[in-house]
Amino acid sequence: MTSEPQTGGDSAQHPWRRPPRHHFPGIPAWGAPTATLRDEKFDVSLIGEVTPDWAWGGSDGSGVKVAVLDSGVDGSHPKVKRPDWSVGVVPGDDGEFTVADCEPADAAGHGTACAGLISSIAPEAALTSVRVLTNGKHGTGAGLIAGLRWAIDEGFDVINMSLSTGKPQFCLALHELADRAYFRRCVIVASAHNMPVRSFPWPFASVISVASHDEPDPSLYYYNPSPPVDFFARGMGVEVAWPGGAKIRSTGNSFAAPHIAGLSPGPADGRAGITERSLLQSIVEVARSVFGAAAASVFLLDEQTGELVFEAVAGEGEDQLVGTRFPGGTGLAGWVVMSGQALLVDDVTQNPQFARDAAESTGYVPRSIMAAPLIRNGDCVGVLEVLDRGSRPRGDLSDVDLIGMLATEVALSLELVVKLRRLTGEQQPATAGSDGDLGMLHRIAARLPAATEPVASTVSRLLATADDLLAGESAFSPGVSR
Repeated sequence: MTSEPQTGGDSAQHPWRRPPRHHFPGIPAWGAPTATLRDEKFDVSLIGEVTPDWAWGGSDGSGVKVAVLDSGVDGSHPKVKRPDWSVGVVPGDDGEFTVADCEPADAAGHGTACAGLISSIAPEAALTSVRVLTNGKHGTGAGLIAGLRWAIDEGFDVINMSLSTGKPQFCLALHELADRAYFRRCVIVASAHNMPVRSFPWPFASVISVASHDEPDPSLYYYNPSPPVDFFARGMGVEVAWPGGAKIRSTGNSFAAPHIAGLSPGPADGRAGITERSLLQSIVEVARSVFGAAAASVFLLDEQTGELVFEAVAGEGEDQLVGTRFPGGTGLAGWVVMSGQALLVDDVTQNPQFARDAAESTGYVPRSIMAAPLIRNGDCVGVLEVLDRGSRPRGDLSDVDLIGMLATEVALSLELVVKLRRLTGEQQPATAGSDGDLGMLHRIAARLPAATEPVASTVSRLLATADDLLAGESAFSPGVSR
């Protein structure tokens, strides 16, 4: 981790509060000379299990879709995986832009360079070229917005944007699109401008922004605790693919961003077997640390039994509580599930909803409880709970707001696990009577209650027919008389 040299005072303790340093001579703006800057240490919550090998080991981007918004991609270059799809923005007579199929070509070279870097890190990621630079090197803000909107709506996992616009009239539209991508679990990775000027969308909080460091290692990345740039990656003298099968060396934040975009697909394939519990455990560790609490835990609602189940625990009870079950309406956690609202109780003895007998059965009776619902697709699927929180530096967010944000991250993480499981299932064809068939039946059972009457009726008839068919096959199987 690195940033500017410490200067003393409050800013030295809190690098994220410093005014931004726009430029180091000899390096594209917003970057950092990490070869000469010393590493800057600051307090973080270390999670020992999360290592680079755990996150990326053995991953190659398989099954992940990456859109490259740029000048196009030369699909014939040997260093670039040929795009599965090539489109470009097309201006209409009315001035509006549409997106249409086009040849995988690149008149400028910039898009090919970025795609080649992504391919070098995630060689099996499925690339799509989205040409938004309409004449090769230059484009319009309206064209950029049209291309980005299309990529988000198409559901890409990662969007690389090694470009930006400095025109403020496009700021609001880009900001709205960036937020839409974030809540759809679409990662936008954008390069900072090469000059010390403001441009968009890279400074937005919902975007991963990248600038250059000056070291030659392509696998070296730095987190920057001093905004506005999030990460530093290799961007100086980078060997990149160029149209016509060529290679050149080039410098710029544009070539730092694909190093991070190429990493983004990694966990989806390399950690496809990730369990809910290991992911949730990392989150409760963070929650406990943030609040300085005695314990933090996640309950999930068992849809079949209606019980609340401890899925992850940090602190008190972490060695024995995982897997423990309680009736769904038990205590304050049960109230949160039923109401769908967060709560903060400073003295549990004064709250009639507190279930002391349930607390005593866990071996720890708290003085205070804070809890928030985990909302997924409009339904409460569980609870994030923090016991006996300590004092923490007060910021702009209240404790209830903060635990609500963490609960949102838990719900999004659960959605990610479901997505990874679905991806794994698609890569492993199911055989008759396999778990894949059972999974399909579970999905039908889960969706049927919410279906419209015509659809539900049709599905019910199909299931009844299948039941009769299976019963008849059993009755008339070889060797079975009737």
